[in-house]
Amino acid sequence: MKKKMETAITDKQSAVQQYNDIFTVFATLRKALVVSVQKTKKLETENYSLECSSRKFEEAKWTLSTRVDALENELDTLKKGIRKDRE
Repeated sequence: MKKKMETAITDKQSAVQQYNDIFTVFATLRKALVVSVQKTKKLETENYSLECSSRKFEEAKWTLSTRVDALENELDTLKKGIRKDRE
């Protein structure tokens, strides 16, 4: 009987130790998951911000490109006018 009691106590201590070890691993993984989620949200926010900036730059590029084309056309028109005046 005493031997069974000692075995039961040893098994219980082993089970408690395993439980504590598993709980420690769980807590560590939970913290890692929380940090991962936070970093993911931060990266998504940064990505959205960069996409918005990229769109603004593309719009500015298109606007400037259109303006350059208009100025080049105006320059060509002026050059043609100067040639006519010389003739």
